[in-house]
Amino acid sequence: MKTTFRKTACAVLASAVFFTMTGCSYFAKETEKEKKEEKETTEETTEEETDAVDTDEILDTVEDYCDAIATADGETIVELSTDDLEGTDTIIEYLNFEGSTAYSSDMGDILQVITDTITYEIDEDSLTVDEDGETAEVDVVFNMFSYYGDSDEEFEDIDEFAAYVENGETIDVEVTISLELTDDGWKISNTEDVFDEAYEFMVMAALAPDFEFGADTTGEESDNTAVAVTGDEPVLTYIDREWYDEVGNYPDVEYAPNYYARLTYADYQIDFNGFNGSNISDWDFDAHTGTVDTATYDYFYIGVSYSCDIDDPDLSGFCFLVHHGDEVEIVETEDLSIEVEVDASTTGDYTITLVDPSGRPIWEGYIEVV
Repeated sequence: MKTTFRKTACAVLASAVFFTMTGCSYFAKETEKEKKEEKETTEETTEEETDAVDTDEILDTVEDYCDAIATADGETIVELSTDDLEGTDTIIEYLNFEGSTAYSSDMGDILQVITDTITYEIDEDSLTVDEDGETAEVDVVFNMFSYYGDSDEEFEDIDEFAAYVENGETIDVEVTISLELTDDGWKISNTEDVFDEAYEFMVMAALAPDFEFGADTTGEESDNTAVAVTGDEPVLTYIDREWYDEVGNYPDVEYAPNYYARLTYADYQIDFNGFNGSNISDWDFDAHTGTVDTATYDYFYIGVSYSCDIDDPDLSGFCFLVHHGDEVEIVETEDLSIEVEVDASTTGDYTITLVDPSGRPIWEGYIEVV
C-alpha cells in the first residue's frame, strides 16, 4: 500500500506559511518592510565604519554559519551563535535527522532530503557595521525545495519522495543575519529568526512526528485511537510554538500566546498553528498584542489557520469571544475568522478568544483600539 504523504505532511504546508506567524503572514511582511527601510537609512552612515573593520572575518563567520544551516549541523550553529541562544540541546536534537527521538526515522529522512536542497548566496555588498564596530548585519538568500505547495502525489518510500523533490520547484528565502563581536570573535545573534525562515519546513515534523511510509493515512485507522477521549470531547493539548514540544493538556495547562492548540479526536487531530490579520499595526509575535487606529480603519480582521490529517474537519460549534470593557460578545464562526467593527466611540482594549465547542481557549489576541 502506498502512503499519501499529502495527508500527513504536504497538506500542512499550505498553512505553514502562517506557522508561528512568520514568513508570509501580513504582520511578518510589515515587519520585514520596516527592517528593510531601517537598513536602507543606515547604510550610508555605516559605510565609513565598515571600511575600518575586518569584514573578511565577518563574512567568513557568516559563510561557516550558512554552511551549517545548509547541512543541518546543529553543533556548529550553536557554536557560532551568541551565548544567549536558548534551547541549544533541542536544536542539536532536532537537527540530528538520523538519530533524533523527536520524530520517526521516515520523517527524519524526509527532512534530510529537503535540507539537502538548501543552497545560499551571501550579499557581501549588503554588509553593514555599526559605528562602534561591535554589531553587523548582512543579507543572505537561501534557495531550497518549495515545501509550500500541495500535491496529490503518493510516495511508496523515501526514494520516490527524493525523486519528487529533485524535480520540484524551489523558493528563495531571504534572511538578514545579525552578528555581535564577542570575546570569541563574531557570533550570530539572531539564530531564532534565521530558524523561523530557513527551517520553516520542519513544521511537518511537528504536525506528523510519527509519519511512516506505507502507513494508512486515510483517517480510517489512526494511531490517535490510543488517546483517551471522553465522549465526543477531544483532548486539547498545548504545543510550544518555538520548539513544537507538547506542554500539556487543558485544564492542567492554561493557554499562553507562545503555545498553539491541538485537538485530538478519536480518529484525527487538528493543529491550530497560526493566524493572519489585517488593519492591525505594531503586532507583537510573542505577546499577541497589536493596535488598530480608528482614524484609518473601521474594522480589524483575524483568521486562525489550522492543519488536519483529514479533509474538511467539522468546525461547527467554534466561536469567538470578544471582550471589550465589561461586555462579552459571542460570535459564531465556521471558518475561524472574525471581523470586528470599530470607531471613535468603541476605543479601548479588546481580547479576542477563539474557543472550541466546549468553551476551551484555542487562540487569543489582545488589541488596543485607539
